[in-house]
Amino acid sequence: MATSTGVSCGICLKNGNDKAAIIWCPECESALCDRCSEQHNQSNKTINHKTTTVDVLFPRIQIPIRSHNAQLGLANKFDVDESGIYAFCLLPNNDFVFVNRARVFSIWKYDGSFKGRFSINFDGMAHDITSIDNSTVAFTKGNNESDSNVLLVDIGEKKIVKTIPRTVGCFGIEHDKGKLYICSYRFGLCSANISDCVVSDFFELMGEVLYVTMSNSNICMSKSYTDDITLFDPSANIIWKFVDHELLRSPTHLTSDANGNIYVIGKTSYNVVFISADGKQSRQLLGREDGMESMVGIHYDKGRKVLIIANMFGNVTIYNCP
Repeated sequence: MATSTGVSCGICLKNGNDKAAIIWCPECESALCDRCSEQHNQSNKTINHKTTTVDVLFPRIQIPIRSHNAQLGLANKFDVDESGIYAFCLLPNNDFVFVNRARVFSIWKYDGSFKGRFSINFDGMAHDITSIDNSTVAFTKGNNESDSNVLLVDIGEKKIVKTIPRTVGCFGIEHDKGKLYICSYRFGLCSANISDCVVSDFFELMGEVLYVTMSNSNICMSKSYTDDITLFDPSANIIWKFVDHELLRSPTHLTSDANGNIYVIGKTSYNVVFISADGKQSRQLLGREDGMESMVGIHYDKGRKVLIIANMFGNVTIYNCP
């Protein structure tokens, strides 16, 4: 039985799938889905391990209206009336697009008022979404058995208008100037031209859960299994690599401001971490006491200089972040 906690099965994630976990094993330090928990309970090595249901360990939380960091002030917060949010993006016209586990896309204005929703039938679950223009978004889905896991959706026509081939088991995605940067569990970081859908290898790295953002003209990537953040130049040369296991664990979604500074979600460190543009300075901006659990996306709005964070329960918080 899938839960509403937003906790994923660790074993399935390593295999390129994203299944909801139902139990947590503290001895294995892993969350497990129904199938993996059965194998866990039958194995001679783990049969005596005491487990806890994730509903008890990770209860549904609400983001508070305060920030404990003096550099962040609350600008706005609103709740999206959707369950199981998996990803969101901000359109150029400042409308939000959310997609949930039921494959429902919903459109909300910047002030938190509802505009509309529609559903699209596709296999797998959405992992990340990025805006192309005011009427088109591209999203990834994590099906390892399908060859086209990046889909472009016309939100006005409410339908899939294009698929990107050779994109298997995808997680993060980012659009920049007519090109998509796509994180594939099988191939690593790839790029694809939207016009002709030609996919090119950018940085080969197999068997990793990856997310990506643009940092001015450079590309920044998070690696969830090894806890590192890597900044590349447009030719895929590594500029710097950041690792701090005490500060940032299981990094996922990330974003950048106009100065090239990086803001990244730590999934298992339950925080949002700031990394300077040169990769030399870092600090925690928001922590678990600020409600940083079950986060599904982060976006820096360069025009308003605000940091936008959403969790899977539809709680959206906007912080002033000059």
